[in-house]
Amino acid sequence: MAHTSACAEATGHACTCTGCGGAEHGWGGALALAAADRTDELDRRVREADARWRSCFKPGARRPSKASREAATDGAKLGFVRWLARALFPRVAQATRGIPMPSSGSSGGLRPVADTTPESDVEKLVDTPVVDEALVKAVDALGSAIAKPTLQVIDALVLKPTRTPTRKQLAQHHFWCDLFATLAQAIKLFEDALDKVPEWVTDAILTSEHHKKRTLIIRPIVKAAVTKAWGAVEQLIEQSFNHKKARLALQLLAILCCPALENHRTVMQYCVVPVGNMVLEKEIKERLKAALPPELTEGLDPESEPPPSSDRDRYIQQSQVHAE
Repeated sequence: MAHTSACAEATGHACTCTGCGGAEHGWGGALALAAADRTDELDRRVREADARWRSCFKPGARRPSKASREAATDGAKLGFVRWLARALFPRVAQATRGIPMPSSGSSGGLRPVADTTPESDVEKLVDTPVVDEALVKAVDALGSAIAKPTLQVIDALVLKPTRTPTRKQLAQHHFWCDLFATLAQAIKLFEDALDKVPEWVTDAILTSEHHKKRTLIIRPIVKAAVTKAWGAVEQLIEQSFNHKKARLALQLLAILCCPALENHRTVMQYCVVPVGNMVLEKEIKERLKAALPPELTEGLDPESEPPPSSDRDRYIQQSQVHAE
């Protein structure tokens, strides 16, 4: 499949794009949905995901169905997008106030964004939305700085006849979300010894749950890709990011570009769980825990409610990736 703009807008649970090799899967469209004031479309997607969950999840089932696992992670992705949109454009929360939704619960419906945002807090957010817009812009900047340049490095290391099958393996077997997620985790582990990041990330990718299927992606290719990607992160850190901000951006990239969170423990544990505990609504976390194996959701706490808007503002400003 050749690369088209549809790849950036992809929402499916598989990626076969040989144009971008999966490097641009999903995240561009998700950021656009968050960055633009697209209230109606965002609300429609939330409702559709909610309806899919309610139609396919069977409480007490011996093993949750593939459809219910996918519905749970679709809802989680939209939860992150809705969090970004809510921080950027509080009018989204204001416009959706009072929209009827199914009752809450692990098999019930999601609350509209505004249900947890008092009017006074919405008004406070409306006064200063521009401060948070830099988060989406910087996530996009990091993705752009890593994706295409790193793919070019990989292309240069493989023979032309194997370029298309190599890109197909990158896309099909979670290479890019592995890369984003392990870079984020490495920043946490080696904040005081960043010279260790490339080696650790290379080893982490080579031993990841999906790498055995990447038969064409040998160690020299992974090492070169990690070196290029980390160089882009370091450059942006020097220019405008701090380490905490870069980590959050990478975590969001991993979440938004992963075709199937329900099949990717690395992204769930390094990204969805830590960020989700801060920003996802209780119902979304309950659904993830109900539908996915325990090893994917370990540490996810449905009772850790998203903070009130004023607290969330402080969290975004503390962790936000933006040019100083």
